[in-house]
Amino acid sequence: MTSHQLGILLDPLDVLMFRDARPFGVAGFARSGLPRPATLLGALRTSLGIQLGVDFEKLGTAMKRGASFGEALTADQPAGAASLADMVVRGPWLARSSAGQVEPLVACPANLRRVESEDGSAKLIRLDPQKDALPGWQPPEPGMLPLYNAEAGQSKRAKGFLTLDGLQAYLAGDTPALEHLVSASDLYGGDRRVGIKIDTDSRTAEDSFLYSADFLALKAGTQEAPRVRFYADLSGPESILELLRADASPLRWGGEGRYAAVTCVEPVVWPQSEPTRESAGRVLLLTTAAPFDQGWKPAGLECQSAAVAGYDAVSGWDLVRSEPRPNRFAAQAGSVLFLKSDYPLPATLVSAEDAQAGWGTFLQGSFSLCLNSDS
Repeated sequence: MTSHQLGILLDPLDVLMFRDARPFGVAGFARSGLPRPATLLGALRTSLGIQLGVDFEKLGTAMKRGASFGEALTADQPAGAASLADMVVRGPWLARSSAGQVEPLVACPANLRRVESEDGSAKLIRLDPQKDALPGWQPPEPGMLPLYNAEAGQSKRAKGFLTLDGLQAYLAGDTPALEHLVSASDLYGGDRRVGIKIDTDSRTAEDSFLYSADFLALKAGTQEAPRVRFYADLSGPESILELLRADASPLRWGGEGRYAAVTCVEPVVWPQSEPTRESAGRVLLLTTAAPFDQGWKPAGLECQSAAVAGYDAVSGWDLVRSEPRPNRFAAQAGSVLFLKSDYPLPATLVSAEDAQAGWGTFLQGSFSLCLNSDS
């Protein structure tokens, strides 16, 4: 089946809520994070499934009996519904737009450091694998090299989001400039609200059930600052993408019954860079979190080095099966894996199901091995 490409912009109609797996009850406090990939695929499948007339009760019953999502969509369901199983999502990412131009922003690579001078000036440096191990170096796996930069000194990990220009420089083996980094506070913030639980049958407030929540609120655009939105890449059968183009209704996305407007655009051309020098290696930058089957990396992947940004606990609610998803840990976006230049590039870093939902997306670039400090 031929797969077509489409970009989408998502503009929240109000605040959004993307909660983690922690329990939430009476007098509780919930804080929204950024949206995870699976939430967007689920929202799109639900919205498009309603348009196609999918019977979700039959769908859930078939999947509980062991059928895959694609198989369940062919079991006594409307024609064309099975195409939903072929839709693939990449993202979503925060993005800025102005004058019709869309610029996705990716999490800052974990091997970038911020160095501040005594005069108050600052710059970014990158840590790349050193040619030989340092004295006392104890690698997590045999043969792995330490990350090093003689300028590091009193530095701290750079945080924020990288622009496309900064991303292009990074993937080419260079160090982005400080102006290529956008802070989280320039893109979004929290909006704390107090609510009360409503009985779904009587539509009345339940006694003693107050709660508070910190919702996700994107920064409003101004004449000086570009508009902040979400961007995602989609691929799949043309019939499904055309259905999305034709539907102008808002998308229910995340928790608390929040919605976002969807605009279809041309897909963004992402930068990539192949190693071109003999001393260079291949770098893989995670642009979305990745639930690896071996903790910090995929099983079987031979890394020269790695910079892992951290871990997220990911779970959620399976609307079709009406049950919680198993809790897993995912390496955060911004994590970096360093490979030898001739190492074959894997098609995906995660399972096929996770890759379809947008987990583990990556861009490839190059790096140069650092010489020893006494060389």
